[in-house]
Amino acid sequence: MMTMSLSRIGARCAALVLLTVGAVNCGLDKQSAPALAGPSEFGLSLTVRAFPDTLVADGQSQSAIQVTARDASGNPASGVAVTLNAVADRILIPTLTQSVVVTDSTGTASAGLIAPDPPARQFSVDPVVTVSAVPVGADFANAAVRTVQVRVRAPEGTPPPLREDQPVAQFSMSPGRAVLGEDVLFDAQATTVGGSRCLSRCTYQWDFGDGTSGTGMVATHRYAFVSDGTFLVTLTATAEVGGVGVSQQELEVYAVTGLRAMWSVTPASPAAGATATFDGSASRTDQGTVISQYAWDFGDGTSASTSSPTIEHTFATPGRYAVTLTVTGGLTGIDQDRYTAIVVVR
Repeated sequence: MMTMSLSRIGARCAALVLLTVGAVNCGLDKQSAPALAGPSEFGLSLTVRAFPDTLVADGQSQSAIQVTARDASGNPASGVAVTLNAVADRILIPTLTQSVVVTDSTGTASAGLIAPDPPARQFSVDPVVTVSAVPVGADFANAAVRTVQVRVRAPEGTPPPLREDQPVAQFSMSPGRAVLGEDVLFDAQATTVGGSRCLSRCTYQWDFGDGTSGTGMVATHRYAFVSDGTFLVTLTATAEVGGVGVSQQELEVYAVTGLRAMWSVTPASPAAGATATFDGSASRTDQGTVISQYAWDFGDGTSASTSSPTIEHTFATPGRYAVTLTVTGGLTGIDQDRYTAIVVVR
């Protein structure tokens, strides 16, 4: 009797095990595969191309930046807004004709990358502009950025790049329009070598254009001719490591026999948005006569007239501006003279 009981118990246990296994198998059969999930770019693909992929730095040529959008099935995706951004080496300031483009019925959109202005010298290594494209909107928040690169080269005939030991000679003259028999200050402190001011690491040789010469980083000279004239001033800077740089400027020199306009600005290179003070008190007229009007044209589309020689002005944007002062007065009271010079706004 004991044996039969044990057998029945074993059979029941076996049945229970089979039922349990069956239940497990049934549970596995009812499970479904997990849904595929991922960033939205799996449903949208972007490609970016540039035609041409090399630009000559002439300030006007363009490379067409073309963006193509396709959906998950590979069909053109229209109405997709894409943000474009261009970055480059610090020696270039890249410009795009549009920062946001929208794809058309063919799934394409385009903008232009404008070539930078011609460089003064060839590039040691041709710089590269990288244009990036990314879809706009929450649906594309995880979309990867697509990029294309455009190489920039200097125009034919551009002088070769400077050697590291070659100075870039630069100088200022004060006043910028000189009077016969009065001192003119020549200052070469702006001369650089290797990207920093040369100062005592260079020697300086001046040719004042009237048959005389001088030396030193700062020099003074008087023009003693008896008539007006324009003189070509030449600075030759020699670095202690052997490189040589040359710079030239024309200086107008006149005798005080009538009305002459002259002005200066402080600071010499003002910042955009900051106030600059223009001073026309260096203007001259005949002895015993006065200047009745100082008329200013700041070269940025604005002008002003005053009876006093000083005026303040603010330039809105960086650039080079031709500033003209016209003075009225002299023996007749209606004589005029004007003087124009360039102001570099940072």
